[in-house]
Amino acid sequence: MSAQVSTPALQLALLLDQHDLIGAIEWTLATARRTGLGLAAMTLVPSALPGADQWLRLSVTAEEPALFSLLVKRLENGVDVREVAVVEESLGQPEPTAARRRDTATAASPAAAPVH
Repeated sequence: MSAQVSTPALQLALLLDQHDLIGAIEWTLATARRTGLGLAAMTLVPSALPGADQWLRLSVTAEEPALFSLLVKRLENGVDVREVAVVEESLGQPEPTAARRRDTATAASPAAAPVH
């Protein structure tokens, strides 16, 4: 009987600028790939307000967990990334453990609340 080795995964909630949403998603995925991470899942959370910034839920995997912190740092420097939150899965409900907000605008987050 062989033991299954699980690949480390990281769940993120990203607030993306709605003015170039597709460009922000493409940049985010390219940054994850260049960092050496694999995409496990991606969900765009619909906004309740027309024209509001959009939340992207992203789950990535890596052979080396140290790459996760590098990805978060790179995403925090993204032009169209307003907020980055690391999300913990607890009983199926996402809970933020950390976030960085890059602007002062208030955004209703279905996935994360900023921690300053």
